[in-house]
Amino acid sequence: MIYSNISYGSVGQTDYTIEQASFNDFYQKNPTINDIGDLAWQGRPDTVENDYEIFIRPAGSAIATQITDNSYQDTNPRLNDLGDVVWEGLNGDYEIFLYSGGITTQLTDNDRPDFYPQISNTGDISWMGRDGIEDDWEIFKFSPATPDVIYQITDNDTDDQHPRINANGDIVWLAFGSEIGIYTFEAATQQISKLSDATYGGGHYDSLPTINDQGKITWYGWDGSGFEIFLASPPGAVHDDVFFEPQTLNLKSRGQGFTTYINFKGGLPEILASEIDTETVRITMVGGESLTERIAPLPSSDFEIVDFDNDGVLEMKVKFDRQAVIAAVKPLGSGMVDISIGGKLLSGATFTGVNTIKVIDSKESKVNKSKAKISKISKISKVQKANNGKQLGKNKK
Repeated sequence: MIYSNISYGSVGQTDYTIEQASFNDFYQKNPTINDIGDLAWQGRPDTVENDYEIFIRPAGSAIATQITDNSYQDTNPRLNDLGDVVWEGLNGDYEIFLYSGGITTQLTDNDRPDFYPQISNTGDISWMGRDGIEDDWEIFKFSPATPDVIYQITDNDTDDQHPRINANGDIVWLAFGSEIGIYTFEAATQQISKLSDATYGGGHYDSLPTINDQGKITWYGWDGSGFEIFLASPPGAVHDDVFFEPQTLNLKSRGQGFTTYINFKGGLPEILASEIDTETVRITMVGGESLTERIAPLPSSDFEIVDFDNDGVLEMKVKFDRQAVIAAVKPLGSGMVDISIGGKLLSGATFTGVNTIKVIDSKESKVNKSKAKISKISKISKVQKANNGKQLGKNKK
């Protein structure tokens, strides 16, 4: 192994531009920033003990907006690239709140604490909450595609804690108790898998896991002699990155083009976009449901290889008929809709990719204020290990 010393030079004036983002008499803490540059944080007047409020400052603005104004504590904000903010508020006990489209919605309303909310760039939210039965921690999920339902992902006598969620709605968490370990929930299959036993004796525990939008999960854990980094990848087909234009699709649009960019970032072994068999590329699913008539690219699609996001990784550009896509998503109505792309590589291996677009109807309200019901989509006492996960139980109202 070759080691190289990096010369940092003398410590002096930084080239970074540092600015003060808040200007008021509040005590500010827990800032978060999204990829757009929006900021969110919690703050309280210096004279008040326990009444934090939530603030948001859009990118490019010098003015922060206070989005909560109540007599209880609002803490732990998280922000996605849509500008949605989620946090926990001490309204009797801790509940989960969402700010989206200028409207604040209380997602939970019960006599049990709900903590540690996380939000993806598609608006899916996960958190840990007491279930009121065994009184242990369970994992819950909210999706803007089904605003009237809160899904209870776990239902067991184990403390399921600190979930992380990706843009596909996949969740990973760490559990303590009789079934200690790292677990993952795959939204597409509604399957829970156990990835690790989390404890190895001698006080050695796995860390909290994180997940990316390809469903890959990483954590550090004990290998018998020291802590090492572990990576878990979902089974089956190659998962690619997919980006759609437009990202917001109006059902009233008369436009003709719907463009997809496909690549295979971070895969091992490396796969190039040029290895895609263009004859096999199709839009295969919308809203999690398979299409009877899969949507083929336009005859005019030239399958151009580009680097549209300037990240050094080449994508294949594929054009579809926008009106065909509108016809496929129209039965689902307005909201966040998953669109899946499938096909084969020249080697014969299959690939699938999914991303989410926002579907609007110019005559409809963009926000559904209906109060959510809890639906348990799993009832699990024991979960099989990785790649042999148990199919979830039937939905309960």
